[in-house]
Amino acid sequence: KCEEDDLARVHEHYVNGVVPDAEGEAEEIYLEADGTYIPLQDGGNIEIKACVAYAGKTQGRKTERILPVRHGCASKASKFWPQAVGVVAQRFDLSKIKVCHAGFDGEGWCKQAGSYLPATTKTDGNLDPFHVSRAIAACFPKEEIDARYQVLDCIWHGRAEDAAEMLEHYKNEGKTKGGIVAQVGKYLRNNVEFIRANPPSLGTMEAENEHLYASRMKSVPCAWSPQGASDMARLRSRKFSGREMLYPTREESLSEKKKKLRQKRIDDCLNVKYPHPVKYVGHGYEYPHNASTMNFRADIRYHAGLTADHKVREV
Repeated sequence: KCEEDDLARVHEHYVNGVVPDAEGEAEEIYLEADGTYIPLQDGGNIEIKACVAYAGKTQGRKTERILPVRHGCASKASKFWPQAVGVVAQRFDLSKIKVCHAGFDGEGWCKQAGSYLPATTKTDGNLDPFHVSRAIAACFPKEEIDARYQVLDCIWHGRAEDAAEMLEHYKNEGKTKGGIVAQVGKYLRNNVEFIRANPPSLGTMEAENEHLYASRMKSVPCAWSPQGASDMARLRSRKFSGREMLYPTREESLSEKKKKLRQKRIDDCLNVKYPHPVKYVGHGYEYPHNASTMNFRADIRYHAGLTADHKVREV
């Protein structure tokens, strides 16, 4: 039912061109996306694509996202993003959004969010600081602290190309783990435009996936069918976004086998053939007992020893 609702919103928005009514509005939103892999019953894995959109973060004792709305399912990017934008449109008026700060880890499908937002919305991509820092740290042994921090400092000044060259320099000096440097250098060069000197505050998607999806769907001995994994991710995202949970009717929840058995029982009841026609005698049904209020009053007088002149008080 929830999937049908999401697909109906996609059709209404992208085919009919009707922008849905939103709960609120914001000129800037933050949209983070990442995938997490869930075990399947056949021993394989399936990627749950997930995103969260919010209007900013509170600056108090505890940092929290403002009006977060989530979407998650197992599907291709071309089907995921229209549904995700439809969910965002429920929370934020798309016509009022001027800037979308997109955060991702560098995967190709994560970078496609801007293609599905209105043309009037400016989208800037930002590589997740967590993934960049982890990639750099993986290149150095623990004792090479200074070299690692020099590369990271270069990264957060917005000089990703220089950071890649610095990694290769340290590799030649024997200060890095040789095998991974080429891979990390390629990762940095492919995402030069998304590594900024003063990036917006993003980087919450790893924790989002861990607590929202993995804690429910990766715990032993969970294993899913592809459709079941997608359905559970969709339900979890709805629940923790405060969106309406849709429940099927009893008729809709029946399996095809049970529907056929139920229809067969109905047909058998309606198609009963009697061995001979039923003959009706008399004028119809009559009640077995008839009563008269006049007779009732006479009986009272008789048993009470009253004459006809006495008045009877009826209760």
